[in-house]
Amino acid sequence: MAFVAHKPVKAEPVEDGEGQLKLFGWLVPDRTWTATGCIQVDDEWLNTVGGINRPLDRATVKVSSSLFWGLFAPWGVTLTNVNGCYSISKTFTGIFANNNRDVRALVKFENGLTTVNNPFEVALWPTWGFFVLENTGTGPNWAWNMGTRVLNGGSASQANPLTSEVRRRQGLTFWGYTHLQDAIWGQGGSLMAFNQYFKLNYPMFNGGVALDFGLKVIFIGEDVWSITTAFHEVAHIWHYEHLTGSFFPMIISDLISGCSTHNCQEQPHIGFLEGFGEYAAHRILCGDVYDSNSCFTRVRGFTLEFLREHPTCINPSTCLGVTTVEPGLVNLWRLLRNDDGNQHSLHLLTDDLFYTRDFQAAWPWNNWVNQGVPVSSLKPECQWYSNLDYNLFNVMRGFLPVAGYGSFAPASMNMLQFYTRFMNVNNVPVGFMQDRFRYMNPNEPQNPWTYCRNPCPNPAIWYNGPLQGWWDTANCYLMPLPLGGYVASNAYYVPATPGGCPAGTFAGAFPGCRALTLTPGSYPGGNFFGLQTISGGAAAVAWWTGAGSCPVGVQLFSLPFGSLKLCKVMDAPAGTILFIYSTFYVHSTNLPGTCTIGTLDSNGCKIGTPPAGTTAFSWGGNFYHSSQ
Repeated sequence: MAFVAHKPVKAEPVEDGEGQLKLFGWLVPDRTWTATGCIQVDDEWLNTVGGINRPLDRATVKVSSSLFWGLFAPWGVTLTNVNGCYSISKTFTGIFANNNRDVRALVKFENGLTTVNNPFEVALWPTWGFFVLENTGTGPNWAWNMGTRVLNGGSASQANPLTSEVRRRQGLTFWGYTHLQDAIWGQGGSLMAFNQYFKLNYPMFNGGVALDFGLKVIFIGEDVWSITTAFHEVAHIWHYEHLTGSFFPMIISDLISGCSTHNCQEQPHIGFLEGFGEYAAHRILCGDVYDSNSCFTRVRGFTLEFLREHPTCINPSTCLGVTTVEPGLVNLWRLLRNDDGNQHSLHLLTDDLFYTRDFQAAWPWNNWVNQGVPVSSLKPECQWYSNLDYNLFNVMRGFLPVAGYGSFAPASMNMLQFYTRFMNVNNVPVGFMQDRFRYMNPNEPQNPWTYCRNPCPNPAIWYNGPLQGWWDTANCYLMPLPLGGYVASNAYYVPATPGGCPAGTFAGAFPGCRALTLTPGSYPGGNFFGLQTISGGAAAVAWWTGAGSCPVGVQLFSLPFGSLKLCKVMDAPAGTILFIYSTFYVHSTNLPGTCTIGTLDSNGCKIGTPPAGTTAFSWGGNFYHSSQ
């Protein structure tokens, strides 16, 4: 059953202000007035045809009639039906029951799921956010049919709602959000659906952001509005509602330290948040919910050269007066910390034509991958998993507490962790995931159709059990290189964790040494936030909101208002750099150390060996072994 994406709006008792003079009006019959009409919104974004008028269902309508001195008394409120239509009646009694009246219909894009408006639109304050859709002329007509009114847009002026571009954008976005809820409910029920009321404030401020203040709010400015932005931000709202923990402190930290959450390099979970928002917007608009003319090629991954030469990284960017130029997404670690890298990784899971894509196409002529070969060219003897058709809703299930997961996905989740959840929740074959994981490596040298997935005779011996290799017509492919992975002495390795720390203590969960912990509550007032590093990791800084000077370190900067200060809390010990992993760590190069996976030997942490009689090697950012 389709979900009704709102709580019923109840009409409150109203005072019509005409007085109940029944004592003197007993000869005047009661008179019931009825106002009916329909509302539609022009849709040139959510469908490929364009120009379709959508019935604006589940919008709030209020009808009122004139009193005196320009005042109007409300009859009540209702929600438009599935055809975008409304009908409201009011019975008048007394000696004024048959008086002529002006009748008007007012509309608000609001229901129990969402409200779409600009709360600072002063002109609507006297009507509590409703705009006048239709005014009738004065007359004694007790059955007013106001007809069908279409929000056509096109004009910058908001004086006439039928021609106001802002009203059309608000109305179509409201319609899109409401029907998105219906689609999600139909695929995953109440567990997957939006479960809290949220607001879209448009047009308001500049830029676009979705925040969780308890009340979840989206702000979109006129400068960035597009239907894609509207769905990108609502995807964040859905994400906030289906996680364990909160993104809000991390978002504020990134906004302070990087002036944006769309930098070349973010914390991995922020890159995942933004990548999911953009991925979900494209999937919503491009077939999974709507068939928008805003799609183009945006339901597929990126070419690998585009990722390696990512413009956000290689072009100069300035924040807090500092201009930086960085390498592109040249390895898995950098890809995981970029929103496009995360978007790319999600598209790999749901691209039905994945095996035919040309990931090696040149950039800048191509950034989204195109089809390189026809499906008919895929060799029938190979395992292509072409019968598996995953979509946005499969990805959304990866956030849910199902299939053995006891809670929603954590706010700290990165893409590698999500890939594991996606596989388990949707019961995806390991080979399918291996094929996609291969193209999270920006240096993968071949296209998917060149790999013929036939199992090699014997699995490799891995630290956590057998690892099946796959014949690629020349050798046996195992997996992409883990961070820092290498081959030595015919075995597969990752670097060992440093054993000696020049400062602090060994961290245990990550290769490095714990240098300093600055968590809320650990210092007077518990007001440290916005942890970051500066000068390429040469020093660690934190923002302090407490009174007085920095309780730790040296003050570098303070706002001319308020109490916000930037404190340098430590310099990196010689020969090390600082980086953030929950708290501050020092990365040391003192080896040997200990292993978080595998077993320690003189080469590092051994995580696997090839089958007997074969040779281990790495090529193109992947682990392989020779044929048997």
